[in-house]
Amino acid sequence: MDDFFRFIRLSSTRLFGSKRSRNNSSEMTRERSILSELQTKEQSSQSQPTYVITQCKHVPDTKWVEIEEQIEAKKSNLTGIVFLNPNFARTYYVPTNSFRCNYEDYTEYSSISSELLTLMKNGRYDNWMQAMIRIDSFFVSIHVCSAVLLLDKISSRCPNQTRISFHYYYLDDNLISYLVRCMPNVVSINLQNSIGLSPKAYGCFGMLPRLAHLNLSGTDLSENNLYKLLDGCHHLESLNISNNCAITGFCLSHAQVKHLKRLDIHDCWGITSKRIIEMVFGGMPNLLELLCNSGINNESLTKISGNCPNLIHLDISFEEFSYNDDSGYNLLSDSGFSSIANLTNLRLLRLRHIGKLTDNALSNILKSCSNLSELTLNLRHRHKLTDNALNEIGQHCLNLKYFESVHNHFIGKRCLENLSDLTKSLKCLVLRGNEMLLDTDTCALVKKCPNLRLLSLDGCKEVSDLTFMACILHARNIPADSEGYKAEFVVGLVCTAVDRSSLTDMLAELPSNLRIRASNQRYNKVHYNEFDGRKISELSLRDTFFPFYWYDFN
Repeated sequence: MDDFFRFIRLSSTRLFGSKRSRNNSSEMTRERSILSELQTKEQSSQSQPTYVITQCKHVPDTKWVEIEEQIEAKKSNLTGIVFLNPNFARTYYVPTNSFRCNYEDYTEYSSISSELLTLMKNGRYDNWMQAMIRIDSFFVSIHVCSAVLLLDKISSRCPNQTRISFHYYYLDDNLISYLVRCMPNVVSINLQNSIGLSPKAYGCFGMLPRLAHLNLSGTDLSENNLYKLLDGCHHLESLNISNNCAITGFCLSHAQVKHLKRLDIHDCWGITSKRIIEMVFGGMPNLLELLCNSGINNESLTKISGNCPNLIHLDISFEEFSYNDDSGYNLLSDSGFSSIANLTNLRLLRLRHIGKLTDNALSNILKSCSNLSELTLNLRHRHKLTDNALNEIGQHCLNLKYFESVHNHFIGKRCLENLSDLTKSLKCLVLRGNEMLLDTDTCALVKKCPNLRLLSLDGCKEVSDLTFMACILHARNIPADSEGYKAEFVVGLVCTAVDRSSLTDMLAELPSNLRIRASNQRYNKVHYNEFDGRKISELSLRDTFFPFYWYDFN
């Protein structure tokens, strides 16, 4: 304002005269410079939004000092910070899959793997979240009224920060305004399950020139707001808009979507198959990962398979529905499933609770997609597979490292031996709830798989002491590295025939690299012990064994 009044004073002097000479060239030069400065400030205020920092009074100063000291020690190496609202997560016990994400290149959370599962240890929520954070990131569990205050107090100390995550916060337009002004080099923004941004804020995302990865899952995103965002963001590579029911799919035909490498649209129930077809029409050669469910049927899946030739990860999941829900049962048949065979570059295939998958369709997929490293078939009663399915997997998926098949009756007695061809590649095996598995078969498979690092047989009622002893020997036989460290072996034997007292009796014999949970489904369905034999009271079960307690054993 001082500059403005100076300009008015100079202008009036020029118009009405003064004791100074009207031809004073230095005065005219100064006038022009002030005018130029005012114009520059005006343009700057129009191009960059303003922000206001609101102090948060309910967070004690000691908490700020503690976090700032931790940041100070790591700030030179930090490239990302994750903020989580603990009031929501701890009060409602958010299941772990709410935080799971498959985009390892742009989010703070890597996909579930044996290496990350071994870090869960005691199952405490904060410990697990920190284990999922990338090494060059920092985890902050704190509730603050203003997200900008968090950025100003914490993120501003990290000169190399390019990734920011807010989970379960109420946001306002100050957040994007702050990022535009103070963190223009941000590459990744994750606002999963945070709400409050206005339509104007979504338009400002385009003012971040390096923004390539954006997660807006569960943010109450509307179709119009997404269009504004896509109009401005010309360098997006990854977009997660899952769990936004207001999205109907018109935005998927936007030109920017054609250039995406990763797209997550699952649980957007307004999307129809017509919109999916419109999205892939003309081809999406850059698309590498696609996660979806709504809008998937034989026709749309065939179009996806024919127009996305470089797809390496396909996830079609209706797993959030109840056991008796038929939402995904009638959507796909052999013609749709068999079209997946066109995706010859596929590495990860996840099918959960969808379609009438048959042996013939699965065989077509496996013969063509021979380089699969991860296969998930959690189909329950929604399939027509037989015991021959495992034989096909053993024959054609010689590079398979992760195999998951939960509550599937096609995995019956005396058929696990069909996986014997995978003994060199298999690292993670999840067969929870397959009640027909025999103890002798699971024991033999553990002995044949020297590289196995994760085994989940929770709910397999016939699994007993033979498998338990095989797991102990397997952990002992894992070779140590050059520094003498042995990789951990994680085993789940909850609700089996292994009694928890066996853990106490064998406590001295358990290898230090074995992480095993066990309980007898007849006697101790709920009260089971950790690998060290500790007894847990019922009231603290949910806290102590989170997130294991949330696994679906039923």
